[in-house]
Amino acid sequence: MDWSSVDPYSYANPDIAKIVHIHFDLFVDFDETVLRGKAVLFIEMEPEYDEIVNIYQLNEDKMYVTDYQSGHRLEYNITQNVDSVGSKFVIRIPQRYRDLSYFSCIIQIMYETRKDSPALYWLRSDQTSDGIHPLLITNNKFTYARRIFPCQDSPSVRFTFTAEISVPNNFNSVIICGRICRHIINDKDRYIYMCFGMVPMPSYAMIIMVGSLESIHLDLKHNVNLWAEKKYIEQSKTFFANFHHILNIAKELCGPFYKDDVHEYNICVLPPNIPEIELPCLSMIFVSSTLLNEDSFLICNTVVQKVAQNWAGGLITCKNFQHLWLNKSFSTFISRRIIYCMYKQNLISNEMSFLERKTVNDLIIKINLLDIDSEQKIVPNLRSVLPKDITKCVIDEMGYILLNYLEYLLGLRRFKLYLKSYLFKFRFKSINTNDWMNHLHDYFVDIRRMIESHGNDSKIRKSKTEKRFLHRIVSGDEKWIFYDNSKKKKYYANQSLSSTSTPWPNIHDSKITLYLMESKGSHDLASHRFTSFAEIENWLQNRIASKEILDIHQLNEDKMYVTDYQSGHRLEYDVTQNADSIGSKFVIRIPQLYRGHFTKYKYQYRTKPYIIDYNCAIQIIYETHKDSPALYWLRSDQTSDGTHPLLITNNKFTHARGIFPCQDTPSVRFTFTAELSVPNNFNSVIICGRTCRHIIHDGDRYKYVFFEMFPMPSYAMIIMIGSLERIYLEDWHNLRCNVSLWAEKKYIKQSKTTFANFHHILNIAKELCGPLYKKCNIDHVHEYNICVLPSNIPEIELSCLSMIFVSSTLLNEDAFLIYSTVAQKVAQSWTGGLVSCKNFQHLWLNKSFSTFISRKIIHHMYEQNLISNEMSFLERNITNDLIIKKLVPNLRNILPKDITKCVIDELGYILLSYLEYILGLRYFELYLKSYLQDFRFQSINTNDWMNYLCYYFTHTLLLETQERLKPILDKWLYGPNLRFMSIENICILYPELHCLMEKNTTTQLLAKLWVTTKTFNNFTHLLTNLKLCNNLERKEFLSNLYASSTVLPIGKLWWLHRVFPLDEQTCENRLLLLRLYIKNKWLKMIQPALEFAREYCSPTFACPIFRELYELEETRHLAISGFTAIVEKKCKMLPQTIQEVACILKINLKDIYVLTSEESTLHVKTKQDA
Repeated sequence: MDWSSVDPYSYANPDIAKIVHIHFDLFVDFDETVLRGKAVLFIEMEPEYDEIVNIYQLNEDKMYVTDYQSGHRLEYNITQNVDSVGSKFVIRIPQRYRDLSYFSCIIQIMYETRKDSPALYWLRSDQTSDGIHPLLITNNKFTYARRIFPCQDSPSVRFTFTAEISVPNNFNSVIICGRICRHIINDKDRYIYMCFGMVPMPSYAMIIMVGSLESIHLDLKHNVNLWAEKKYIEQSKTFFANFHHILNIAKELCGPFYKDDVHEYNICVLPPNIPEIELPCLSMIFVSSTLLNEDSFLICNTVVQKVAQNWAGGLITCKNFQHLWLNKSFSTFISRRIIYCMYKQNLISNEMSFLERKTVNDLIIKINLLDIDSEQKIVPNLRSVLPKDITKCVIDEMGYILLNYLEYLLGLRRFKLYLKSYLFKFRFKSINTNDWMNHLHDYFVDIRRMIESHGNDSKIRKSKTEKRFLHRIVSGDEKWIFYDNSKKKKYYANQSLSSTSTPWPNIHDSKITLYLMESKGSHDLASHRFTSFAEIENWLQNRIASKEILDIHQLNEDKMYVTDYQSGHRLEYDVTQNADSIGSKFVIRIPQLYRGHFTKYKYQYRTKPYIIDYNCAIQIIYETHKDSPALYWLRSDQTSDGTHPLLITNNKFTHARGIFPCQDTPSVRFTFTAELSVPNNFNSVIICGRTCRHIIHDGDRYKYVFFEMFPMPSYAMIIMIGSLERIYLEDWHNLRCNVSLWAEKKYIKQSKTTFANFHHILNIAKELCGPLYKKCNIDHVHEYNICVLPSNIPEIELSCLSMIFVSSTLLNEDAFLIYSTVAQKVAQSWTGGLVSCKNFQHLWLNKSFSTFISRKIIHHMYEQNLISNEMSFLERNITNDLIIKKLVPNLRNILPKDITKCVIDELGYILLSYLEYILGLRYFELYLKSYLQDFRFQSINTNDWMNYLCYYFTHTLLLETQERLKPILDKWLYGPNLRFMSIENICILYPELHCLMEKNTTTQLLAKLWVTTKTFNNFTHLLTNLKLCNNLERKEFLSNLYASSTVLPIGKLWWLHRVFPLDEQTCENRLLLLRLYIKNKWLKMIQPALEFAREYCSPTFACPIFRELYELEETRHLAISGFTAIVEKKCKMLPQTIQEVACILKINLKDIYVLTSEESTLHVKTKQDA
């Protein structure tokens, strides 16, 4: 086959004359809806060539071409005007205007776009979501760039650019080619935005956007910016909070965009009435606001696909659209690999199976739609294909399957290295399929041997050379894809394709830090009567060469004041990325002159200095917000005694940042000193489980002084201030620790009785786990505190190192449940205070170990036969909670308040019990104590725990358990129902594609039963099953139901509407439901369908609705009248979409514009009537 560089959609010949740089000077006219200005083209061309061929579709009457240096006018001709492609623009350049130092010539073209150009989306103010400012975004799809500026509009031509864009001064967002315009010049009532691109781009990437959008910095490290209208900014902020994780994985798979990796990345959320932006910029993605309401996995898949296109379609481009499969297939391949790295495979097996089925289904649809025979090629012949139909002819699904197949043949690790090499070798270049094949062959010099070793399958015909094998696959000579069983027709069949299944790497635990500095958002926080102002001295162990430190907070920004602690000089800071659910990024700039190397800190109220290493000390004066959810302020009448108010902080997961500025993650542990000023009628002040060391009288207030020598995580910094009774339960001589009970007067006696045997629990815990502190001295007396809280304070889930909190409601419970609860909380002092998880993805280490230790404490406290029923009750609760969780979960898109719902600590407890059984009770108890002491005051992840377990039993006790432990741990940590599944089954990610087409999925069976079932009893059972479906299962079910040829009665549709109310569905599922209702002639749903089309007026949603309505004779007049009403009221639907719908309805838009009432729609002339 001829795979030349000739572009069937362009007159450009870059081998003879090529544009290498363009300077734009454009005036954006929203009143006339045109762009006008000039484009300066820098051209390299052959000496004997006296003309340059350029493609355009612009206003010919406004064009003026000159030599840029002399200003002399140049002659040009516009010929061969073809509506679907454009015109040939031939400029004659005399020899005297050539031979410049760096370029053959430079020409300047004055031009203006057409008012009705389909390449420009001009949104009026009322067509935007905010309704305040108009918006412009260019549509560079395939061959549309030539309608925006004169250019060699072919992917084979890449050029750098500079731009000056003049816009009205009430617009704040000007982006071109994914670049933010940095320099702004004031020009009377307009601003001139200046931008430049130093790396060569294809013309389709020159997307221009002008509007007034909100902008947020999502990630300073990668310079990621989010752009959206005000209506969508908060929702977008939450959705893209973890976007940096996707970008990191993409860079790891594909390499950086630029060699020095210094660049910016932009995300733009578009109004719902703008069609999909198919072709990408290099460093920007566009998503529709309708995506924000979809299923989280589908959202992630869409975003990942667009990110992958930045490499596969921006960094490298196809030489012409005949080779578009290189862009699209590689982007799909890369996007799937990113998803595999983001999720544990067993968590998304159903979702990934859905994507793979969708890929195959799309492939069959294209084949059937185009009536393609078995010789169709991945590289099609586009000679007679219009540009708008290119995607229909490019079978990128086949290319994706080919890449999977090659990965299987050549090996996962080798193909991963090849992918990065391919993207690096062809960076900023345009290539064709031959270039790709040659590089693949050169990279894998042993590809012949690998192919022949795999070639026993009769479906693969061995080729004479390895290049020939690839050529036959790509050109369609090798039939290698799958069977369409529904039609009993053969499509490129190869039974070995199923071997593309390969085990993907798990998430790198060490690289995941949720809710740390990259996280964003804030709650409104306020101080109250007790603490108006406070000072926090942050001792920063700043070992990196950065000039700033990141800090998490949710505090009153107006009351913040940051200084260098030593000099008192004020420091600059920024508070950015405010999100309600997580917090804000607090960036403090610390100049070099305030840095040094320090090893001691002398606290005035402590005899000995702190021995710590730090580079700088900063002081932050701040105030909390009045309605902060991190502070429980109880009025006097809200306490049990009714005499004094009470304060206790809620540090649950990420709430500590709402109390003081900190690095609010379990991976950061720190020592502290504190001085708390409270009214003098309060006698109970405790912080982090410590009672005060010194009290200073200060007028009508007392200042309580604290200090802690051992590092704590931020969630342990719980502050309690009130007026409580205190009783010493055990003194130092009996327990080697001071145990104090704190409670309100109402509960003090009952609490004393309940906790009379508390010393027994604490002694057993120390015997099992070792001491909390290795040694004691006069300066640091070991103490342990129990606090009984009023019944209206929620459960304190995260513990301090030497304090537990219990509710007064517990006092009236069964004794066994009381001790079980108290033992669990005591165990958390070791497993959540002494050793903490590195981030909350590994929270099971805290919770599972605390459950395991608490069960052992109970077993030591009671004779086993006396509590067999009670222990059975606890074990049943553990087993019942296993169904919906996973041991090491993916917490992406999970709010902090929902963390515990996703952490399967019950399975962790069963795993620890199982390990104890196979390794021996005595050995495992020795290991438990060693583990807690070895990691004391550290933050660890699951890998740290696994490695230490294997190390301890292999090296310390000389037990040959390494080979036994690893498979067990892998299965229990990362697999679904792993106790009953072999590891071989877990590693199989992809089933046979042809078998996949044959297999009836659950949703297919449900759809079939829904169509065929008539008896009410069976129908009730189906309704119950449908209610349990998730969004993906609903979508597949509705698609299968819609594809059925059976007409559904209104009664079944009514029940379907009851099970799936429209308002509760995603946009895509709502569309499927409405199309199903219309298809089956449920006329009651016509009005909701029209309202849906009017609200979501992009072609994706509006066109299918109107098409369904028009195809039914009963609803055709309703479609026309509904569409006429949309046009008359000037809704948000774009002219391009209006035109597309008009074509569907076969009506003349001119007739609609003269109508004044809905009744007159009967006079609208359709093309059929004409």
